[in-house]
Amino acid sequence: MDLMIEFSGRLDGSIATVREQCSPEEFAAYRRAVGRIMGEMLLEVLNPLYAEHPSLKPSAGRHPGEREFIAGLIGQLAPPTGRGV
Repeated sequence: MDLMIEFSGRLDGSIATVREQCSPEEFAAYRRAVGRIMGEMLLEVLNPLYAEHPSLKPSAGRHPGEREFIAGLIGQLAPPTGRGV
């Protein structure tokens, strides 16, 4: 689980680099791909894991960093702003 949260943070952080160094079209495509990857991690890995093994889910209901993971996922799925995209 920690690895999924770490990777999501890295993917989310890579968005700014791509925005700064690539064309608006490349940025939009990359952003969509990252959103799909993060969605798959949440829906296909973390959620089923928590459903099958509820004891792995933190007692507070959130894994450390999960809030940032979800916020990053939502950010990737939201309509892009700036740079004319």
